[in-house]
Amino acid sequence: CLDSTKQTLSDKEKWARLDMFWKKYNNVLLSFVKTEKEVEHLKEINIRLKNMLQKYNDAISVNGNVIASNNPLFVINGRVEGQTHPKKPITKPLTVVDANHFLATTQVRSQVR
Repeated sequence: CLDSTKQTLSDKEKWARLDMFWKKYNNVLLSFVKTEKEVEHLKEINIRLKNMLQKYNDAISVNGNVIASNNPLFVINGRVEGQTHPKKPITKPLTVVDANHFLATTQVRSQVR
């Protein structure tokens, strides 16, 4: 009877250890997946930053490709190149007088024949 109790405790101990193993395994697996997602996120940020740096380097350096394309750092007469806005013709505002106001404030002479 004593041997069966020892074996039962031993079985419980084995299950407890196996349970502890799976808990640790799941934590490591979760950490691994989280790290992979973080790596992907950092790669995306890295690509965006490389593109920004390339645009900046193109803007500050002078070569054939840069001269042929728009340069956002090139300013002419206070305007940034590439941001051309169509100029609207300057017109004077029209003076508008309501007909009722005109008739009330001025004397209109009508000639009846």
